[in-house]
Amino acid sequence: MKSLGENSGLLMALIISFAGFLLYGSLSPSAFGQWASIDIESAPSTLRPSERARITWEVEGEGKISHTAVHWDTKAGTPGNFRSYARFTPEFASINPPQEAPQEYRVSFDAPSSGTIYYIVHAVVDGKDHYNLWERTIPIEGASEGEAEPQSLSLPAGVNLSLILPIAVGTLLILLVLIAFKLTRRRH
Repeated sequence: MKSLGENSGLLMALIISFAGFLLYGSLSPSAFGQWASIDIESAPSTLRPSERARITWEVEGEGKISHTAVHWDTKAGTPGNFRSYARFTPEFASINPPQEAPQEYRVSFDAPSSGTIYYIVHAVVDGKDHYNLWERTIPIEGASEGEAEPQSLSLPAGVNLSLILPIAVGTLLILLVLIAFKLTRRRH
């Protein structure tokens, strides 16, 4: 039978992993009882000049939604800053009284005559700003090659980062425990 000193590395790895799990859980939004996220449910992949862009999204989670809009422009913006986009959809700019999340929204606006639409979806839930994960783009068909902008990186609609992140953190913690266990075994 091994003494406690011989297993101290494994014990330390387990304690650190457990502490990391608790710390991660305490920092996640759902640990505070309130969380919100934005899921873009449908949007066109391309548009013709002056065609209506129809975008549907859901503000998921918990809390009171007092504003939500598609903020867009014909040049790339800064996804975490709605003010970097020149235009927005006004339909839900001021929701009074605020609506309880989850809630689905749908807007439409006229596409420009050429180029690319760059957009984000923004919502204010319980006084805090929330954005979809990446800037999205909609190229305008028929734009000359010199006017079309490259697509920005985006995750497919429906990919939920709030599920991917805990799995990644859990996998990393398990990997660290296995490495610590292996290192502990080499010493003895």
